[in-house]
Amino acid sequence: LECARAVNVKKFVYAASSSCYGVADTPTNENHPIQTKYPYSLSKFQGEQAALHWHQVYSLPVKL
Repeated sequence: LECARAVNVKKFVYAASSSCYGVADTPTNENHPIQTKYPYSLSKFQGEQAALHWHQVYSLPVKL
């Protein structure tokens, strides 16, 4: 994210994962509570939060 900001990317795209919702019914609504039960889902959720943080703090153009 910091490298993307440093070179003024036009858009940073982060591929999220439905695993962040735990074992939920499919299709899963994005309003479903976050339930990071496994390391993979936790890391994906943290990546999404970091991208949103860079967008808010540094105005990095982010698309989730």
